[in-house]
Amino acid sequence: MAVRVEWRRHRVGGRLLDVAEEEARRRGCEYACVDTMSFQAPDFYIRHGYQIAERLPDWDSHGHEKLLLTKQLEIQYQALPSSANLRGTSPGMTGKIVTNAVNYPC
Repeated sequence: MAVRVEWRRHRVGGRLLDVAEEEARRRGCEYACVDTMSFQAPDFYIRHGYQIAERLPDWDSHGHEKLLLTKQLEIQYQALPSSANLRGTSPGMTGKIVTNAVNYPC
C-alpha cells in the first residue's frame, strides 16, 4: 500500500488498512500479514496493532532491514434480533452468530 505524500497525515492509510482488514475478516481470515522496509512504515503498522514477527537484515544493497508484521484479526460477531428463532433454544433467547462463517483462503 502506498499513499501519496500530499495525502499522508490525513488518515488515508489507516482507512485503507481498515478496509483491507474488514475484507479479510469477511473472508474468514484470522490474521493479517504485511511487510515493509525499516525506512518506510513500520511505526504506521505498529500503531495499527501489528507486531514485528521477523526482521530480515541487509535486505537491500543499502543495508536496510525488511520487516514482516502480523496482526490477529478480531472475529466479528453480530447479535441476532430478539425475534430470531434459534433451533434448540428457549423462546426469547438471543445469541450471536459469526458473520464471516465461510472459510475463504487468505
